[in-house]
Amino acid sequence: MKDIKVFMALDNSVTYICPKCGVAESSNATQYKEIETAVRIKHVCKKCGHRYGVILERRQFYRKQTDLPGVYYTNESTRENTGGQPVLIKDLSRNGVKFELQSDWTFDVDDRVFLEFELENNPGLIVRKEIMVKMILGHMVGAEFTTPLDLAPSYMI
Repeated sequence: MKDIKVFMALDNSVTYICPKCGVAESSNATQYKEIETAVRIKHVCKKCGHRYGVILERRQFYRKQTDLPGVYYTNESTRENTGGQPVLIKDLSRNGVKFELQSDWTFDVDDRVFLEFELENNPGLIVRKEIMVKMILGHMVGAEFTTPLDLAPSYMI
């Protein structure tokens, strides 16, 4: 069975949900907070005794894996003239995004550009956000939203 990801809250608590019986249990995970590598532990459900693997994720917000087409542009006139450069959104969180460039790019780390994409479960809802580029590795780009992405929690599950 594949390990289950659980997210550490700001108060260092984690909530485990047993994959067998569905019971939720919370505990303090402060001892894992400063560890920089992935933390894998075994958890035993207190109700049914099921033992399963858990990966503790210390990101502030959950990252949703996606394959959403989108575009980036450096300013409004670029958007109006070219429609933007194509990208493929690979993951989203409330604070950031990872996307794959489909062509050459015209920005560097710490530049601010605009990203535009449509959500798959809400056709017609176009998300336009300013981002700050944090990492470029080949054609993969990691960026932070300049203001948090406000999506319904149900979209991020």
